[in-house]
Amino acid sequence: MKRLPEFYAIGSRAETFRRDSDWWINTYTQRMAELRWNSAMQTIQEFRDPVMSDVYQQTADIQVEAAKIFKKHKKHYEKRGKVPTQVIKLITDFAYNVAVNWHDDWEYLGDQLLTDHWAVQATSSSGLPGWWRDLIQTESSPSAI
Repeated sequence: MKRLPEFYAIGSRAETFRRDSDWWINTYTQRMAELRWNSAMQTIQEFRDPVMSDVYQQTADIQVEAAKIFKKHKKHYEKRGKVPTQVIKLITDFAYNVAVNWHDDWEYLGDQLLTDHWAVQATSSSGLPGWWRDLIQTESSPSAI
């Protein structure tokens, strides 16, 4: 990896919210989870568990491939005291791609939490008009959100 994903260099709490900022996407998703923590945790776990299972399997696969490359070039690199550049590239490219996917996944999850857990807080006691409460209820109008 010759560089970090651009979204790591964008945004801070002192700047305006930006969806291309990893800082803002992480903060946004955390805040959406905090609004209704108990019910949000179920959504988070249902989303996170299969994603993490895939990442764990991919990590194991990458480690096996890296070990094969290292073993193939072991004598050459032992003399030089270096790790094969192919191994470094394989691992860092994997890490880069995982970071990019996590950013996208985390943004999607924040939007799901907003839709599923914040919007349903609009009850009759909220003071919102009935037509608006009906519109934002995901059960009655999932395409509206």
